[in-house]
Amino acid sequence: MSVSHFVIGTAGHIDHGKTELVKALTGTDTDRLLEEKRRGISIEIGFASFFLPEGLEVSIVDLPGHERFVKNMLAGSTGIDLLLLVVAADDGVMAQTIEHLAIAELLDVRVAVVAITKIDMVDEDRLQEVETEVSELLEKSIFIKAPVVKVSAKTKVGLDNLVTAIEDETGNISERPIDLPPRIPIDRSFTIKGSGRVITGTLWSGVLTTSGPLELLPSGKNVRPRKIEVRGQKVSKALAGQRVAINIVITGEPPRRGDVLVAPATFALVDEIIAQVKVLPSASAALGKRKRLRLFHGTKEVAATLTPITGRQIVPGQTAYARIHLSEPVPAVFRDHFILRSLSPVTTIGGGTILRVLFKRRPIDLSISHLDALASGDDGCVVEEFLKAQKGPIASEDLSLNAQIGMEKIESVLELLVSEERAVKIDSWRRTYYVGVEAMAKSGQALQVFLADFHQSTPYQFGVAKEKVRMSIWPELSSSQADILLDYFVSDGLVFAKEGEVALAERVKEDPTAAVIETVLEKINNFSPPGFANLAKELETSEHDLKALLNRAQSEGRAVQVSKELWFSAAAISEAKDRLIDYLAGAGEITISKFKEILGTTRKFAVPLAEYFDKEAVTRRDGDVRVPYKN
Repeated sequence: MSVSHFVIGTAGHIDHGKTELVKALTGTDTDRLLEEKRRGISIEIGFASFFLPEGLEVSIVDLPGHERFVKNMLAGSTGIDLLLLVVAADDGVMAQTIEHLAIAELLDVRVAVVAITKIDMVDEDRLQEVETEVSELLEKSIFIKAPVVKVSAKTKVGLDNLVTAIEDETGNISERPIDLPPRIPIDRSFTIKGSGRVITGTLWSGVLTTSGPLELLPSGKNVRPRKIEVRGQKVSKALAGQRVAINIVITGEPPRRGDVLVAPATFALVDEIIAQVKVLPSASAALGKRKRLRLFHGTKEVAATLTPITGRQIVPGQTAYARIHLSEPVPAVFRDHFILRSLSPVTTIGGGTILRVLFKRRPIDLSISHLDALASGDDGCVVEEFLKAQKGPIASEDLSLNAQIGMEKIESVLELLVSEERAVKIDSWRRTYYVGVEAMAKSGQALQVFLADFHQSTPYQFGVAKEKVRMSIWPELSSSQADILLDYFVSDGLVFAKEGEVALAERVKEDPTAAVIETVLEKINNFSPPGFANLAKELETSEHDLKALLNRAQSEGRAVQVSKELWFSAAAISEAKDRLIDYLAGAGEITISKFKEILGTTRKFAVPLAEYFDKEAVTRRDGDVRVPYKN
């Protein structure tokens, strides 16, 4: 078996016995509201759990079946791995049976088991009729091979067969990635006397612990997890695919259904997406330009406006690409699934898969070839397209998050792309970056033309300041990104960099002092440079001469003295500052321990660097932490 735990979602028409079946399987009555017990129907999402005979942990989300509560059903559908479709033998296939099956397919649920319930209430002829109805329904879906089990929750007949069928299907369930940041769409938020605020949801990805803060989206509030429970038991960590209850500490407005808990500074809010949209054959009308709809993503419902990218409309039964504007920002990413419902009549008309998320109306590639590659499901094609969309180098960790592919898998994909000369690998600052082959070739060509023109117009000047090169060729890149590219082209032999300036390698005539300075800068171009005295010994030069060299490099803006003993290259300081600012933008504060971790160095170097950034008004000390200076 490929998984150790998974989530079952029940689905089906009202009064088909879903809740009674869950109770027979788990011993838990998931109807917890007085209104539910009074009316005898499920209104809200219910939860239960049990273990299969071979020891697999199973969580069950019992979804309401009434058409008036489909929005509650959609909130509970997020994160399920196996669909338990319940069809009552007396009623047979009904409206919500069909709708719920379509929703599961649109949400990319790939595994299903069908339970024909209430068999104690019908004769054999009726049972055969319902079996035929179910078979015909499944033939029109991706669940054509789903096992069908006849069961009675009342008499327990067929219950063992149902458990066996579920256990047999677990081998078809894909394991959720634990090497991505944690993300939990919240489906319940409530308080418990003596404990405080508790939220529940399915952990979509990653590993959740109480060791660090979380971020609540869309508000951006800092949340401190105090305790995590799985199946009502306290745990030290929860894994992707598990149902979790988290006791949290938060100030101000409490979380609510639709909010999302994430690791700080990992998921961005977006209000526009590019998606592959499927319109159900049962939809009453085509989706044309600026079609107003309701979109359900995770546990969130938002108003949306859809415009087809290809053609004037998307007709029932068709799959096509569309641009969708959202009335509220959501933390959506590539490969997330969503459901679309019409405003009137209120019914499910389709759904889709997110291919691109848009930020601040930036231009984006909407070519069909680009979208086809993203929709292909081929990880190699997907990663290559993300590289093409990047103007500059991107770290493997960022690619992993953007493409929603775990680190272990994405590293193997990137290795293959590099070996096939579809990507360029750059090792810089103890991190690995990648650039698309075409983008790298264009950058090299643009750099060569720019410098050649410069040399022709100013033949007696060594080269161009790095910042001017960046602004002229890569204005959309940060200084550190441009430095990564320039370092690559230096190592590739295209250009030579000296004293903060860049020249074509073929035009360079070095002097001895410049060569020595380059050696010095190479020694301190990291986050753990040798101290001044040791540096002099390593270079086999006097401290007097070393001081002169470092002073020259400092005057040229290429070296920085952080303390009496410590010097860093300006590039190292720039990279450290970028990492510090990026972290503070998400977390709000940083300890020395965390600072040395993000730099990959020791306290010996992290402390003077932190004090340097205090002096430079990048940060200020607040007790044992640093915060942004402006705060």
